[in-house]
Amino acid sequence: MSIYSKILVVADINHDDQPALARAIKLASKSQSRSRVVFFLSIYDFSYDMTSMLSMDERDAMRRGVIHQREQWMRKIAANYIDDSFDFEVKVVWHNRPYEAIIAEVYAGEHDIVIKGTRKHDVLESVIFTPTDWHLLRKCPAPVLLVKNTQWPENASILASVHVGSENETHIDLNDRMVDQLKSLTDRLGGSHI
Repeated sequence: MSIYSKILVVADINHDDQPALARAIKLASKSQSRSRVVFFLSIYDFSYDMTSMLSMDERDAMRRGVIHQREQWMRKIAANYIDDSFDFEVKVVWHNRPYEAIIAEVYAGEHDIVIKGTRKHDVLESVIFTPTDWHLLRKCPAPVLLVKNTQWPENASILASVHVGSENETHIDLNDRMVDQLKSLTDRLGGSHI
């Protein structure tokens, strides 16, 4: 049985190309049991805060409209990736802190792994703003797989971050589990062991 049967994929709102979704589909196809892939997006429109002149019903309608538009967009771009070999769901939530929404969904959906596309951040940007990626790596209760391109190269390297200098038994156990998961993931996807 696959250790990743419930996969949470974080959508990249800025691109139609979704490397994280492509990787999740590949991982789901390698699963020995039926997997569930949730294509997830946390959105928040700051102009919503400026609509105090609107009634609560009008504000709710505006929020529902934005969510519906994003769901339609996500279904359209996901159509090229999905098939009947796994369960697929699109989920859009209204939240002003993406990493908190992702972590809440991990708990609510009992996801085994989070897959998210990433990009290189400017030095200045990473000093002033902490990217969602860093928050997820630090706080997510499930493993986080950050990907940077669509295709999974043959004999690709997959890295895990562990704290090898720790003498704390909890950290040592976590390190061992991370290495075991890394080996399993690498074997399942045809990667190479370093």
